[in-house]
Amino acid sequence: MTPTDAQTPHEQVGLQFIVNNAFEGFSNTILSTRTKVLLIGGYIDQASAMKAYIARARPTMDRRRKLSAEDTAYVEGVEQYACSAQQYIDWVRVEGGQPIWHEALASYCTAFENCLKAIAVAFLLAQTSSKPNLKVQVKVPSKELTVARRQIAQQWSQTDGDLPRVQQFFQSHILSMKVANQFQFEFEIPELTWDLCSSAFKVRNAIVHNMGYMPYTVSLGNLDLHAAWPIELTQRAIADVATAFSEVLAPFDPKGIFRLI
Repeated sequence: MTPTDAQTPHEQVGLQFIVNNAFEGFSNTILSTRTKVLLIGGYIDQASAMKAYIARARPTMDRRRKLSAEDTAYVEGVEQYACSAQQYIDWVRVEGGQPIWHEALASYCTAFENCLKAIAVAFLLAQTSSKPNLKVQVKVPSKELTVARRQIAQQWSQTDGDLPRVQQFFQSHILSMKVANQFQFEFEIPELTWDLCSSAFKVRNAIVHNMGYMPYTVSLGNLDLHAAWPIELTQRAIADVATAFSEVLAPFDPKGIFRLI
C-alpha cells in the first residue's frame, strides 16, 4: 500500500534549498568525473590499490598477522573490488579513455537536466504562492511538490519550436518566471553555448540509445562527430560541455560570483 500524505512524515524545506541542492548535485557530478580521471590516470596496479585502500580505511589492521574472521571477510571484499577496478581500468586504457568520456557526457547531461528541472519546480511553486520568492516553505513529500515535478517533467518532454529544447525550457520555465528577478543574470547566454548544450544531449542520446553511433553529423564544440561513425570524444569536448552547462547554471551557484539580490 502506498502511504498517503497523512500517513507519511513531512519536513518543511525552503524553495531556495531546492535550488541550492540542485546546483550542488550538478557540481558534484562534474567533480566526480574529474576525480575518476585523476584516479585512473594515477592508478598503478591492483596490489597497490588494495594496500592504499586498506591503509586508509583500516589503518590499525596488520595483514602480517593472523586476521579475525571479520577482517578476513573484509580483505576478501576489498580484493573483489580491486580486481574489478583492474579490469575496468584495463578496458578504459585499451579503449583510449572513451568509456570515461562517454560516461561523463551521459552523467553531465543527466545532472544538468535534473538541475534545470528542480530549479523550474522551485520557481513554479514560488510563482503560485501569495508572495513569489524562494523563502516559501514546502512540505517534502507532499502532493503539491509531486504535482509540480510531474508538470515540469511533462514540459521538458513536450518542449518544441525553433529554439533548442534546453534554451526554450530555460526561457519559458525559469527566465520568464517572476522569481527569476531575484537572481543576477549579468549577461545574455551566447547562441554558441545553447548550441553546445543541445548538441551534448544529441550525442548523449546516441550513446545511450544508438549503441554509441551518431545517426547524423553533429558538432560538439570544435569536435565533429560524423553520421554512422562510432562516437569518439575528447577531454577537450567534455570540458567544453561542462563549461557550457556551468555557464547556463552560473546564476544559481550559491558560492560563485552570482548572488541573490
